[in-house]
Amino acid sequence: MQDFEFIFMLTLWNDILQVFHRTSKGLQEEGLDLKTCSNLYHSLSGHLVEMRNQFEKFEGEARKIFPNGEYKETRRRIRKKQVNDGNAEELDLNPRDKFRIETFHVIIDTLNAQMQRRGDVYHEVLQKFSFLADLNKSCSEYEKDIQLLLESYPEDFNENFFGEFNHFHKYVRIKYEFSETKVTHSDLYEMIIRDKVNCVFPNIEVAFRIFHSLMITNCSAERSFSQLKRLKNPQRTKIRPDKLNSLALMCIEADILRQINFDDVISSLL
Repeated sequence: MQDFEFIFMLTLWNDILQVFHRTSKGLQEEGLDLKTCSNLYHSLSGHLVEMRNQFEKFEGEARKIFPNGEYKETRRRIRKKQVNDGNAEELDLNPRDKFRIETFHVIIDTLNAQMQRRGDVYHEVLQKFSFLADLNKSCSEYEKDIQLLLESYPEDFNENFFGEFNHFHKYVRIKYEFSETKVTHSDLYEMIIRDKVNCVFPNIEVAFRIFHSLMITNCSAERSFSQLKRLKNPQRTKIRPDKLNSLALMCIEADILRQINFDDVISSLL
């Protein structure tokens, strides 16, 4: 904890985790739509790109906490020279540059790559539905967008989608009196429900429902083995896998197990 690198990492992760925490809370809002989610991911990626050029800033903050700290000297590893290495001299980095290149940049680049990957996935899904609220495209562009949506959800729509879509946009223009006001997917869906015209635009109504039911946040399951310790203890080291699986299932589904009448189960086996 007395190393300068440790203080540097404290200042760096304090900045990163604050931004990530606020973004994470924003992504859990109930009324959040897919477009806002995509924009949040890409804005977070842009913030990381700017942070990559702020090494001196975090170094200065670390200096305020630990004024006399210095980067730790690392022992240089002498690599055996290969035949095809040429005559170029091996690059010898000072401790500061080594930490900046091999630690600071690696952290930022890894985080940025993950944010870009997730943001691109949401953006790709968003592109399939963005035309629904865009009133300024040409007919040929609408045809391509509708065809892409039909290929993605072949069982949810029928071939009358394009004619129904043209009718829907004419209805929207009349409804909003040809104003230049931008409308969102939520506005259009609420208009369909409020005006009770979902029977007139069934495909459009289904498309909006799919769009609004798409998941915004994602997470990974946490694997826990605490229950397994209760089942397979030192006294049960020779328990067979099939019996262990059955006991684990009974433990996981304990709520259902308590509702079962064991007398009936025993009677059925006799």
